[in-house]
Amino acid sequence: MLKNLKPCLVLLALLLPAAPNFGQDPSNQAAAKAEFAQGQAALKKSEFAAAAAAFRKAIELDPDSAEAHTQFISASFRAGKPEDEPAVRQELRQLYQRWAEQHPTKAILQLKLGDLCGNEKGKAEPYYRKAVALDPKLARGFMELSLIAEVRGENEQRRAYLKQAAEAAPADPSFLFYYTQAVREHDPAQYRKLTQELLKRFPQDSRAAQALYWLAFETTEVKEKRAILEQLRRDFPLNKFSWSHSGMDQLFDIYVEQEPERALALAEELAKFDPKDKEWAAKAALQQNVMKARALLGEGKFAEAAALLESTATPRYTNVTALHLTKAEAYDRAGELAKGFDILAKVAAQEPTDALLKALNQYGTKLGKTTAQIEAELWRLRDAQAALFKEFALAKYTGTGTASLADYRGKVVLVDFWYPTCGPCRGEFPNLQKALAKYGPQGFVILAINVEPPEDEMVLPYLKHNGYGFIPLKSNWDWAKENYAVRGAPTNFLIDRAGRVVFKPRVIRGADAHRTFELQIEALLKQTAGSAQ
Repeated sequence: MLKNLKPCLVLLALLLPAAPNFGQDPSNQAAAKAEFAQGQAALKKSEFAAAAAAFRKAIELDPDSAEAHTQFISASFRAGKPEDEPAVRQELRQLYQRWAEQHPTKAILQLKLGDLCGNEKGKAEPYYRKAVALDPKLARGFMELSLIAEVRGENEQRRAYLKQAAEAAPADPSFLFYYTQAVREHDPAQYRKLTQELLKRFPQDSRAAQALYWLAFETTEVKEKRAILEQLRRDFPLNKFSWSHSGMDQLFDIYVEQEPERALALAEELAKFDPKDKEWAAKAALQQNVMKARALLGEGKFAEAAALLESTATPRYTNVTALHLTKAEAYDRAGELAKGFDILAKVAAQEPTDALLKALNQYGTKLGKTTAQIEAELWRLRDAQAALFKEFALAKYTGTGTASLADYRGKVVLVDFWYPTCGPCRGEFPNLQKALAKYGPQGFVILAINVEPPEDEMVLPYLKHNGYGFIPLKSNWDWAKENYAVRGAPTNFLIDRAGRVVFKPRVIRGADAHRTFELQIEALLKQTAGSAQ
């Protein structure tokens, strides 16, 4: 076997002898900790082979050290090059299989054999099942089984596994957190009850802050959302909890609409908190200029207000609707109504919102434009950026043969690159299904292209058990990257009836993102096939 391995793998193989002295002295905790420390020191020097050897010695002294196993496997992979990974994985699996045969009662060995299956969850499942059978308190094993159940669409079983994980490790807030999230769609009342239990039991843990963040994110009623976010800010200081910091984007947007002064104060506080974070400094400058512009409008200095907003930078990932609306109003009152209309049209053409479209129609009407003329202007802007989506022929998961984009010409198509174990992909799927249920009868379809072939067996069960009406197709990362510059998942392309990419929606999660997605679909459905050519 060794003669076919590259030099770095030969070194790794030497670290994994055929007859390890595993578990000879598992009570020697002090020696195990010393070896573990040596492994960590080697990691800091990027001496990965030496680190792997030290972590292995720590395992031999303390075979139940989960962290030693994790670091050993990680260091072993890092000792080689990316292209060496399959060979390293095989070596490690052989080693752990020998260990497991010699020590059949060690649950940790079964757990790691499951981990070493990578994305081949079907192969991993028997190991995880054996692990929790050997150790019913092995919460990690139940967690892994819950993920397998989730990607198969077995949601009731998923919740059961997560409940077992939470009960197996009651002192670890992570397992209770994941169980709490799993019941959100199934039982909203129980979800809120479990969230409060998490907050009560672990009031100063990051998982509690994370739970509040997601509770706010999923809450649509603005008053309640604001209260939750203010609780997050109050109870979980920004300098200690990253989830509090993340939640302030939502609170800032609410304050912009309700209390502009508080929005500015919040942005300035966040900018001072982390001077390296230029995003909040830009948000503070944006909000300050919008407020100054409103004051100038009140003083009748319309042109000055417009000039101020023209010089205002627009931070990335920030809701800038207030900026555009105020700028359009300034030009309107300065006697340049057409310029205000053009500003709103440019934004609404790609990222439509109800507020932008309402204002656009009001300005268009003042200019004497009909609804059809306003729509035509939006399409002029979209046409300038639209491009044909490269044709494909991909194998179907259902039936035989292939499917191509041309098969759906005349329909509005969302091409979604995803894979079953992708969390953000699964997170946006309920919103995609809502859109499909609403617009499918009008000619909207979703092509869900899986980029992880090792997860092929999960695709149909996951879609079927969750009631998703998407059309699943087979591909891989290399193909997606080469043909469509796909670098991550989910990646979405919204395509018109003529096969052109008109919109590229970001992750479609949350009420605002979902509504913009709906408006984009509606725009394409209104468009005729002839007008797109």
